[in-house]
Parts: sequence; C-alpha cells; structure tokens
Amino acid sequence: MNCSRGKVARVLAQFTPHDWLEFDWRPTASLKRWLAMLFITCFLFLIELGTFYLKFILWIPPPHFLCLARLLFFLLAGGVSMREMFEYLDNPQCKKFGRQSWVVTAIVITEVLIVCKFDWETVTKPLPFHIVLVWASIAVGIVLWTIYQFWFKRFILWGQKKNVQSTNKNK
Repeated sequence: MNCSRGKVARVLAQFTPHDWLEFDWRPTASLKRWLAMLFITCFLFLIELGTFYLKFILWIPPPHFLCLARLLFFLLAGGVSMREMFEYLDNPQCKKFGRQSWVVTAIVITEVLIVCKFDWETVTKPLPFHIVLVWASIAVGIVLWTIYQFWFKRFILWGQKKNVQSTNKNK
C-alpha cells in the first residue's frame, strides 16, 4: 500500500468483522418464529418506552451522559442479544437462549419494576379512548392475521391438497 488512503482503509478494516453473516429471519415460517418476532417487537417498544419513563421519573435531563450511555449499551448488547435470539430460532441444535439475551431481559425487567415502583400514578393513568381504540384494533388485527396465517390457511391448503390427491387416485 503506497498511498495513505489504502493505509487508512487497512487500519479501519481492523475494526470490522472477519466475515459477515446473512440473516434471514423468515418471521412467517412457523408459529414459533412469528410469536418470537412479536415478542422481540414488544420488547424493543418496552426498551424505548423505558428511556422516556426513566428520564421522567429519575429527573435526568436529556443531554445527560447516562441517557446516551444507556442507549449505547442497548445498541451494543442488543446486537449480541439479537444474534443469540436468531441462533435459538434458526439452529435446531440450540436449545436455550444465550447469556446476553438473559442479561438484557433482566435489565429491561428491572427497569420496568423501577418505573412501576417510583411512578405508579403515571403508569396507571387511563389512556385516551382514541389511543385505546388504535391499540385494540392493532391487537385484534394481529390476532386475526395469526389465526388466518397459521390455522385457516394451512387447513385450506391441506384440504386442497387432499382433494387433488383423491382426484389423482380416481383417475
């Protein structure tokens, strides 16, 4: 490497992974994977909500270094945790979650308990009706889609395959 640009690229390449893995989550491949994706989504919502609740309850100003440190921690630990979750869902030999997933789960549960302990009044305030209506319709839509995708659709396809097989035997 004769030029400085090549040397800089070589130095920066030292901080990248040896190789990149391609992840294909296939969320609708099975009911287990679908429910895991819903759980992950709700968990991420809980982490984001915890950011605002903890700032409000503990009176931490937004530019404080603890807010940035918490978000940076969840960025780094969450990446490893997601990798472990993918391994659990994708690898048939993997029978349990990894350690990092359990640590992140314990931290989020602890944060939820802190929020509930120190500001129960805010947590238990009733939501406006239009917000309840939106979330209820989202929940009903997800439940109906799940029932259609993993039960009705499979039974309909199974019945069609059975009819095709029986007509082929009669010919």
